[in-house]
Amino acid sequence: MGAVLSWSLYDWAAQPFFTLITTFIFAPYFASALASSPEEGQTLWAFATATAGLCIAITAPIL
Repeated sequence: MGAVLSWSLYDWAAQPFFTLITTFIFAPYFASALASSPEEGQTLWAFATATAGLCIAITAPIL
């Protein structure tokens, strides 16, 4: 029981870190570093996110 509780607490604490970094820190950096305008950067970020989601949707049944 202790191992399950420990893993649950670890996952509960670690998941927000990755979510916040991906959403609020990496996305604006990606958009500003790879594009000449904020609109173009947001478009590139949207395409990258959509491509990743599509790859996950296609490979999920196989994996």
